Amino acid sequence: MLLEALQTRQLYEDLVVVFLSDHGEGLYQHGILGHGWDLHREAIQIPLILRVPGLARGQRIEDPVQQIDLLPTLLDLLAIDDSESHQGRSLKPLLEGSYSEEDSDTPLLAYLDYEGRKGMSLILGPWKLIEPLSSSFSSGRQLFHRVRDPDERTNLASEYPVLAGYMATRVRAELLEFEKLSEPERMEFDEQTREELRALGYLQ
Repeated sequence: MLLEALQTRQLYEDLVVVFLSDHGEGLYQHGILGHGWDLHREAIQIPLILRVPGLARGQRIEDPVQQIDLLPTLLDLLAIDDSESHQGRSLKPLLEGSYSEEDSDTPLLAYLDYEGRKGMSLILGPWKLIEPLSSSFSSGRQLFHRVRDPDERTNLASEYPVLAGYMATRVRAELLEFEKLSEPERMEFDEQTREELRALGYLQ
């Protein structure tokens, strides 16, 4: 209905439309129902749908990207010159088909810290590592080949210990950089907003 209303008002053709989820849902693929407990594909691989005026429609891009890429992408698409440094990278070259092989090898990270469960995942080319950062997260390091094992069923960490160790080192290095970031500004919510967040399960 929203898009129809925009079309009726003749605003749709000039809009950048973004469809994005914040997370996926586990349906017992790895013994979990819901989200916030692990970093397997079903929990963190989500669709990103972009409709950009002037760019080809109907194309499907298989390269995985990160949610933090969205802000620099939108700024780039809107030709907004923002000198502030942002995490992530613009996906405009990818949308235009000019992404380089080097860009496609950029490491992709996901971090989880929920109720004492801490872990981090790293995607590097066809490989994905899930590294526990707390004893309650998982029993150990997990390494998967994303092409041969898209459902992440076979842990190859013991079969490829050097690769798993190298990727774990990358995870630790990225974590150090992450911890250097300043603490986020504390926000105060009015009671109505707090009730809405509580109804969604984000506040106790």
